[in-house]
Amino acid sequence: EIKFSDGLKMMLLSAIKAFEENRCFYLTEHTMITSTTPESVLDRYFEPIGLAHDDPIVVKAKAENRTKALDWLAVWESMDNRRAHGTLHTIPALGASNMEGTFLKKIMLQRMW
Repeated sequence: EIKFSDGLKMMLLSAIKAFEENRCFYLTEHTMITSTTPESVLDRYFEPIGLAHDDPIVVKAKAENRTKALDWLAVWESMDNRRAHGTLHTIPALGASNMEGTFLKKIMLQRMW
């Protein structure tokens, strides 16, 4: 079972990974398992940003197999992907140069919220 805080962390790490790979990303809750209320986590905590999953651009990208589902384990496997405390990361799209992992997550969370 994934708790809400774990889900939020995965969302945050996925957003950072998208910037690192210079990709767009969208979130879907159809496979999300949380121990929170049945309300939509996205609707409850975030205002709509970016493209909806049924937007024609997203639909076309899916049809052309240009989307990639990012499994939580892929984000969690390495300390580098987890942006662990003490690790340094350079992500030009975020303006981050040798930024410490915890600080990078803090900055990204502020930008998302």
